[in-house]
Amino acid sequence: MNGAFSGKVVVVTGGTRGIGFATAQRFARGGAGVVICGVDGERLEAATAELEGLGATATGVRCDVTDPAQLDALFAETMRLFDRLDVCVADAGISPSTPFAEATLDELRHTLAVNVEGLFVTSQKAAAVMRGCGGGSIVHVGSVSGAVADREGASSAYDASKGAVHQLTRALAVELAPARIRVNAVAPGWIATDMTARLHQHPAQLAAALAAVPLGRTGRPEEVAELIAFLASDEAAAITGAVVPVDGGILAV
Repeated sequence: MNGAFSGKVVVVTGGTRGIGFATAQRFARGGAGVVICGVDGERLEAATAELEGLGATATGVRCDVTDPAQLDALFAETMRLFDRLDVCVADAGISPSTPFAEATLDELRHTLAVNVEGLFVTSQKAAAVMRGCGGGSIVHVGSVSGAVADREGASSAYDASKGAVHQLTRALAVELAPARIRVNAVAPGWIATDMTARLHQHPAQLAAALAAVPLGRTGRPEEVAELIAFLASDEAAAITGAVVPVDGGILAV
């Protein structure tokens, strides 16, 4: 799909690292104008420079997705620079690892605020802009943890948040279809990012996790990015409301 996004404009939340950054790179290589956001100013500046190094028209906007006013500013800046929005990838998220018995309500609320409320408002504001552009594509980053519990435990708040993301994807797909806005989600399994780096520091835990993966390996952020790009592309014009795993076969077991 090289060049498939020429003339298109893409916003990626959480676009400074991991799956989000790999996705921003994929769209940049495809010819899109790319807007990324994150909360770390230095990381945002470095990621934007890398995207520009690929020849893309790219900009970074500092944005905390739990603040609707900052999301307003993100999409206002996108329209100021490009005057359109074709794709929004809602990737911003956190992954706490506190056992259920020790988890606090504050931790649960913060997880839901970022992973669910932030994604909800991001999608709402993206859809409002897309309506004026004749349609578009929203892709949520969910997780296999939204469908099955982690055998290692210590992820109840995260699992609950990703289950909500998957159902929200289906609900928005139905509601936004008349506006020609497609909504899909990817459900990654174990992907080699900084979020899962702690697993690689413990060989026994890594071996246990990979024992549940039929392909026997962690995935790469670029592999998830390819699926996101496909779902956002014209080739997927008949696909909406789907939650597509990229998990090495975890959900097949």
